[in-house]
Amino acid sequence: MAEKFGVCEEEFSILETTNGNGESRFTATYTAAKGIYKGSWSQIFAKREDKEFKVDVNGKKIDTRKAMNWDLYKALIINAKVIGVTPLPDSYGQGVNTRTWLTGEEAFPRTALCGCHNDGHTFTILRGHSVGTRSIRFRPAVVI
Repeated sequence: MAEKFGVCEEEFSILETTNGNGESRFTATYTAAKGIYKGSWSQIFAKREDKEFKVDVNGKKIDTRKAMNWDLYKALIINAKVIGVTPLPDSYGQGVNTRTWLTGEEAFPRTALCGCHNDGHTFTILRGHSVGTRSIRFRPAVVI
């Protein structure tokens, strides 16, 4: 997956979250300080871009846009705190100054959720589908 997105393998981690039934879910996730710039929500989900976001896992095409949800994003920040990463991913005021599109969450008619971290708090914000600012990034993730 690292080669597909032009990043280092070391920037991926396996993160654990729990589904609604209390079962563990393990996800290979891009955990670098800043996500990968891929444009606006609309650009990321444009039909013509489908191939760019799919990876082959055991002969199956997996969409790397589907797994990055709010629970996984919180796990990303918690994991970074536990292992002592500084600055934390998507931290405002610490030189990172990015957000992450939560591409695994349902979008609203004209807006979508982003995750960010600021002043010790991890939270979501809404941004328009067409917002293509370089501060909102994509984090590929695949449930394994």
